Amino acid sequence: MKRNEMGRQNTFDGLSEFLAIAKRQSVRKAALDLEVTPGAISQALQKLERRLGAPLFHRTTRRISLTEAGETLLAKIAPAAQLIETSLGETLQHSNEPSGTLKLIVERLALPHVIEPILPAFREAWPNVKVDITVSNTHGDFIADGYDAGILIGSYIAKEMIAVRLSPPFKWAVFGSPDYFMHNGLTSVRMSQNTRARHFHER
Repeated sequence: MKRNEMGRQNTFDGLSEFLAIAKRQSVRKAALDLEVTPGAISQALQKLERRLGAPLFHRTTRRISLTEAGETLLAKIAPAAQLIETSLGETLQHSNEPSGTLKLIVERLALPHVIEPILPAFREAWPNVKVDITVSNTHGDFIADGYDAGILIGSYIAKEMIAVRLSPPFKWAVFGSPDYFMHNGLTSVRMSQNTRARHFHER
């Protein structure tokens, strides 16, 4: 093999085929496992043996077995191959599970009626998600402010927002004595709309 050909050779070429044959003791079964043809398996093995300069298997018409060089190679790379396979599986599992921080802005009224009842179950179902909640009765562009979602009273939701109903309809009711309203008017009733925001987070 020429030097430039060796430079283009991938270090891992043929190793998956070698491991499959060693595991199954059969080129045909290894081909089934890797979903390729037996010819492709044999060709990959021959290239690996030429690259290493040593035969890795004894071949007869009835069976195939590891040579001394093959046993040495298997002992060295099998643990590494198992570690790679396990690591890939764990990475895939984590990539399929939601993680990170969910930033919410929530009406004060929604905190006891919507958030608190479901928060324990949410933490149990998605342990890798941290919930960061800002409690506020202000109604600005919360997406522009960096929030992922908001829980707001329906009448305050902008038309272009995608909304999902979380509770049955309800009506506001304000109670007070006639004397109170006579002296204070209706302005004081609106004070809750201007309440300062507060912030907390749950893990």
